[in-house]
Amino acid sequence: MSPQAAAMDGDLRGVPHPAAGSHRLDALLGRIRTLQQEALRVARLRREEVEAEGQRQEFWRQLDDIMEEHKHLREAHAPAQLAAELVRLEEAREQLLSQERHLLEAEEQLGPEAHVAARLVEEEEEGAKRRLEAELGRRQACQNRRDRLEEELERLQRPLEAPPE
Repeated sequence: MSPQAAAMDGDLRGVPHPAAGSHRLDALLGRIRTLQQEALRVARLRREEVEAEGQRQEFWRQLDDIMEEHKHLREAHAPAQLAAELVRLEEAREQLLSQERHLLEAEEQLGPEAHVAARLVEEEEEGAKRRLEAELGRRQACQNRRDRLEEELERLQRPLEAPPE
């Protein structure tokens, strides 16, 4: 009797042939492995999706922060603000020059004490110059930071403006 006939004969008697059971078991194990691999693939895809969402949220938070800071810097360094600051600095300069003229007049009237007064004016003028230079340095640093943030904002907005692929 052939093996196929014996297997059929065994099936007819209600007892499966051992070779047929082994084949089914191999098929079931293969299916289980396939399902496990699919489950791992789905879990990996979900994890990647969660990570990508977290990265998107962080990107948008950073973009909002940069835009808010850019807005603040733009307002602080608006041409009208800078023009007003230049007017204030020019007024302070004029006031210092006026004080210097008054001191020179007083020096002529006071004689020897005028030297001390002139020295005090020079010291005050040097202090004012240092404060002015420090303020200008801060303004320049703010301007540089504003420019850098503006470039970063533009760089971050480029991927958002690109057409979807």
